[in-house]
Amino acid sequence: SRVDMTNMYAPSSPQSEVCKHNLSLYLHRMVDKKCNTILVGEAPGYRGCRLSGIPFVCEDMFTQKWVPDLMGSDLGYKIFSKGKLEHEGSASVVWPKLKEWHSRFQSMPLLWNIYPFHPHKCNNVNSNRTPSSQELKMGKEFLIKLLDLFDITNFGGIGRKAESTMKGMRFPDVSYIRHPSRGGSIVFASHIDVFMNSHVS
Repeated sequence: SRVDMTNMYAPSSPQSEVCKHNLSLYLHRMVDKKCNTILVGEAPGYRGCRLSGIPFVCEDMFTQKWVPDLMGSDLGYKIFSKGKLEHEGSASVVWPKLKEWHSRFQSMPLLWNIYPFHPHKCNNVNSNRTPSSQELKMGKEFLIKLLDLFDITNFGGIGRKAESTMKGMRFPDVSYIRHPSRGGSIVFASHIDVFMNSHVS
């Protein structure tokens, strides 16, 4: 088994039951929301999706009200951590904008990562690293399967890795959105506003 990536949905991962349950719940709810937009990030982070199973979602978001019938408390999501819940900076930047999106359009973009597993430094799961070109190539296969379930017409790539990988696929215009990490939150917010304003719901 690899020492520099974690498939949090695989039976060998202690959080697999929680992650599979949460991702399944989220995707079923998104199918019901009939979304036509996808926002694709780079890869799960160790404080976020690695434990929650849902892209751009950290555990403490399951204790707050975010979007009715989709994200927040009392919606049946499970928490893996015992004790203090993990909080992720990127998640806390993305969801206020998604809340705005929902109140404007009564719809939501689907969230995904171009590489759906957690890439980390060797033998250190509490770290993040950029996915390799091989991992990005593998991630394309999962994205294609996911898109079979949805009628997506608007594509946003959060970060250059996601944007360039999607542009290399068969998708129409892919909008570039700055990743909120490493001081990108203000630019991320302005890019999402532009993307929202061009979005026809």
